Amino acid sequence: MGLVKGATSFWHSYREREILARDDVEYILSTFTGIHDAAPLLPDGVSMAERIVRKYAEMAFPT
Repeated sequence: MGLVKGATSFWHSYREREILARDDVEYILSTFTGIHDAAPLLPDGVSMAERIVRKYAEMAFPT
């Protein structure tokens, strides 16, 4: 399981018990180091933190 899927699965399972808003996830991720720099090899060149937030939003708030 990749980092993004693993992290978003964690947030999703936590959300089952307690609703986490996107802002909460962003705040929690802000406490981690090494995941906030843009990653040119990732699609869109976004940071790992942004990819985790986006995937969490997809899983937590499906359209």
